[in-house]
Amino acid sequence: MKKIAGMITLLAAIGLLAAPAVASESIDAAALFNKKCKMCHALDKKKSGPAITAMSQDEAQLKDVIANGGKNKMMKAYSSSLSEDEINALVAHIRAHQ
Repeated sequence: MKKIAGMITLLAAIGLLAAPAVASESIDAAALFNKKCKMCHALDKKKSGPAITAMSQDEAQLKDVIANGGKNKMMKAYSSSLSEDEINALVAHIRAHQ
């Protein structure tokens, strides 16, 4: 009986860890990029912001810049208007195109 309870607890914990990944998969990252980012960022050329191919490949740094803005604050912070799942989806979208 203890083994079954332990297994249920383990499966529940795994389910909770997997939940954020499932939530971000339902976000249309390309549409979100087009709405929030495309006016300043292109795939392979500099606009007012760097090209995707020239951006950092460090996911933590990308998340930080999206959430808190750029170093020189030319890029605004999006932490108040985008959810964590949306920021994660944007980072995944950027990384997929680098």
